[in-house]
Amino acid sequence: LRHAGAGDRRQPAPALLLALDYYRRYQFDVQKSFFLSRSRQHDVSAKKTVAIGAVGAFFATVASFSGFANGAEGHAISAIAVFGAALGAYSIGREQMTQDRRNSERYERTYMSLLELTKTLDPVAEALTEGNVSAVREFTSAVEEQISNEHRQWLEETEATNTSLARIQTALESNKEKKKVKP
Repeated sequence: LRHAGAGDRRQPAPALLLALDYYRRYQFDVQKSFFLSRSRQHDVSAKKTVAIGAVGAFFATVASFSGFANGAEGHAISAIAVFGAALGAYSIGREQMTQDRRNSERYERTYMSLLELTKTLDPVAEALTEGNVSAVREFTSAVEEQISNEHRQWLEETEATNTSLARIQTALESNKEKKKVKP
């Protein structure tokens, strides 16, 4: 439908409505389900990370207060404080690596955008029965644009990382060249 030409207006409306329903069921609904599911998965993972950090902060805090109460004799208490700090550091590193909170929000935004497009399905189907194929083209383009936007954000981040890595590599090679020049 996205690439349908002017000759498609000659097709009977039921065939076009069936094609729209096929697109809705096997592309649009599948994508909505995917983005909602991934948003929830990342959200659960982000909450685990926050819980780990909170447990670490709790251990570190309890150990600190116990250390003040017991004086300098609490080596075991110091170990608990170190354990708590390690848990906190792990949770920070885990969030930086997985970026679950950000990914959850990104998937949620895409899902909400697709959900908003759901409201246009009935008017698009009605326009199609009147022979307006361009409404279907615009609908499918809008859906694909939302999906592509999410993918494009990943590509932009990858590109930024690759640019940074290239600058580091250039700096390392420059340093090697300087060492070769010195006798």
